[in-house]
Amino acid sequence: MAGADQEDSRAADDIAPIVAGVGLDPEVQQMVEEEETKRKRQETAEGRGGQVVVYDPGTGPTVGRIRRIVIIIFILAIILIPVLYLVAIPRADAELIIKYNEGIMGGINVDARIDNHGTRTMTDVTVTILVQDSTDVRMADPTVFDGRVSAHNEAPMDAISFSASQWETYHIFVEYTFDCAGKTYQGSEHYVTEGEGMNMWFYLDMTA
Repeated sequence: MAGADQEDSRAADDIAPIVAGVGLDPEVQQMVEEEETKRKRQETAEGRGGQVVVYDPGTGPTVGRIRRIVIIIFILAIILIPVLYLVAIPRADAELIIKYNEGIMGGINVDARIDNHGTRTMTDVTVTILVQDSTDVRMADPTVFDGRVSAHNEAPMDAISFSASQWETYHIFVEYTFDCAGKTYQGSEHYVTEGEGMNMWFYLDMTA
């Protein structure tokens, strides 16, 4: 009996390392590991394994930081470009606006103003406006502006007022010269009113 017990004890000692995975033959150990790897893959595929965290390079911290920087630069560009265009970049942009208006009792007015939409002051400005009828008769003394107009500002001119037939066609002559943003601008224009029109607007781009 004692011999049998000793043999059983030795057999148990031989099985224990195999159960614990210790002392296996290298080929057997590799086979066991491969089977275990397959089992884990199958469980994962069936959703029974632990959650697998997949790294998406598109959401990584470096890419995310670059995207934020690009968005910030884009927003700053949207804000700064109009500001630079309106304020910083040297730019001449002037307009003469003339309004022809017929009032009651044959009263006629020709009003005008200079609008400086540019980023630099208009200097040495001289604008002359003269009104004549269809027979070249001067209806009133011309109105003249001499001076300067600051950037993003306007300057009204004295109105030309006279009494005459509101069915007559009148000619409005304009001459101008000024310096702005390192350049000299000068020119002239001629507008003709309509006999039926009581209120008319004329727009002259002085920097075209």
